[in-house]
Amino acid sequence: MALLKVLKENRSLVNLRLENNKFLFSRQLLGFLGDVFVYHNRTLRTMVMTSLSKATPILRREQDEGSEYDRDMIALFMQEIQQKSCLKVFTM
Repeated sequence: MALLKVLKENRSLVNLRLENNKFLFSRQLLGFLGDVFVYHNRTLRTMVMTSLSKATPILRREQDEGSEYDRDMIALFMQEIQQKSCLKVFTM
């Protein structure tokens, strides 16, 4: 969240690669991420966010108690980001 707050005000960073991390997104965090890139940040062109393992999903369904992940929501979110933001490469 702190990084996204900084990106909201960013006026110079063009590429950001956050690879091999333990990301776990919520719907709320995706909403904030969308807000940053659709309405505020106009300089970042490449953002790569990957988990330590390809087998580790990054978005947990909040309504489920199990380990199901909402891959469809991530795909729709990424389509929206590609259409409405200045990002040219956005990978999660």
